[in-house]
Amino acid sequence: MSKTYGDITERLLKLPVGGSCVVNVRRPDRYLKTVRKYAPATEWRVEHLDEGKVMTRVR
Repeated sequence: MSKTYGDITERLLKLPVGGSCVVNVRRPDRYLKTVRKYAPATEWRVEHLDEGKVMTRVR
């Protein structure tokens, strides 16, 4: 069976609580929508940096 999401989404789903990763994307909301689909109880925080967006798994 093939994967239904990409590498960035997979990295986000594997993050532990309190873990962060920097992604270089224009629309982090698209990734948040996807990770919420696969992990609906997870909360996320997105911060903007010069080199990309920092996405943190809050809970």
